[in-house]
This record gives sequence, C-alpha cells and structure tokens, in this order.
Amino acid sequence: MREFAPELESGLDWEKIAERCRTLIAYWIARQGKRDLIDYDIVSIEEDVHVLVPGLKGFYFTGRVDALLRSKQTKLLTVRETKTSSFSVMITEDALRAGDQVTAYYWLVKARWKEEPWGVEPDIAYWSKTSQDPSKIQIYVGSPVTRTSEDIATFQAEIAQMFSEIAQKVSAYEKGRSPRGLFRRNTHYCMAFGKRCEYFDICRERRLTDGYVPPGFRLEAKRPIQAIADETWDSSLES
Repeated sequence: MREFAPELESGLDWEKIAERCRTLIAYWIARQGKRDLIDYDIVSIEEDVHVLVPGLKGFYFTGRVDALLRSKQTKLLTVRETKTSSFSVMITEDALRAGDQVTAYYWLVKARWKEEPWGVEPDIAYWSKTSQDPSKIQIYVGSPVTRTSEDIATFQAEIAQMFSEIAQKVSAYEKGRSPRGLFRRNTHYCMAFGKRCEYFDICRERRLTDGYVPPGFRLEAKRPIQAIADETWDSSLES
C-alpha cells in the first residue's frame, strides 16, 4: 500500500488511512477471520484466473478471485468477497448483488476449478467515515449471491462484443483515424460520490498533443503515458 502514498495530497492522509486499515483488519480477523478457519478450508486467495473469451480468437478475460473457500461441512465452494465501507453496508451489498463481479466469479471459478461455486458471499467491514471509535466497526457477512447459466452466457456475450468493438477501434486508430471519434468521453464520474471530480476543471481540454500537461499539473517521469495496447488496471467490475 505504501507505494500509493505519493498520490495523496498529504502524508498525514496516508497515516490516517493506514491506521484505519490496520484497525479494520484486526477487527475482521477477531470477529470473522478466525471463525472462517474453523468452518472452511482455504482453496485460494486473490488468485488471477485467465479464461478465453468465447467466440474470439486470442482474447482473454482476466479476474482475481478474492477468496475461494470450501465448507468443511458441506464440501461446497464459496467465494468470499471482502469489502470495506464507510457509508452503508446495505448499499455496498446491493451494489455487489446488482453488478457483474459475481457473474465473472462464477465464470472464472468454473473454468479454473471445474466446479461452480455455491454462491458469492458479501463480507463487509463497515466503519463510518465520521467515527474514530473502533467499537462502532461492524463485520457483516450477507447471504450468498448466485447467478444462473443464462446470466453467465449473457455476460460472456457482452464481454465478447466489448472486446470486439475495442479491437475494431484500435485497428482504426492505427490506420490513422482520430481517437476523438473512436473513444467517447466518460462523464459518469464527474459528480459521483456527491462531489466534483478532482479533474473536473481540466478534463474538457482533452488535448491530444504528446506530452501536454494542463496548467497546475506535472507529468511524472515514473508514470509515463501508456501506449494504447498496454495493460492497465480495470475496476469496471468492482462495486
């Protein structure tokens, strides 16, 4: 985690975040983690899984399965999706139930371990952002979220279509088409989380000149601009 400290405005912010994380982890271990070791055998923790996208040659979908557990009593596999929340347990759980992260887990687990999980359990450590009192921490494990074979097939078709569209646009870009008409601006997060994005005042400049940096910002040498085909972290499936 410490490698991300320079991205914060203040070193004090880093220390506060780190201390809250340490406290949350300690409470989770005491209230849930030790119990899990009694009830489950650990199959894998944060394992990357790569699966070939149906209908596309040479395209892979990659995901990281948070925690895969096998019940000592029922022998069934369960994915435990651990999340933290400082706002609402219910909203965090509902976001998981509505999103495609669970669907992706079903696909990945079945492909890697040749067995479909019994469900994906939301494991939420909640501590209000306005509280400094560790006794207010809540550790909550919700009922399993499931997906049908139709859900998985639909998700696979959507991923295949998205990859196909990106490949077509990259090909057009490499042939000289302007990226302005190929990749539209995403304004979804401009006012997300009840406040303006920190880049609100500059994102509409969107200049495409190599090396251009908006006034008040700097381009760090250790963070070069990525090439269009470089791998990057995709959090679109996370809730």
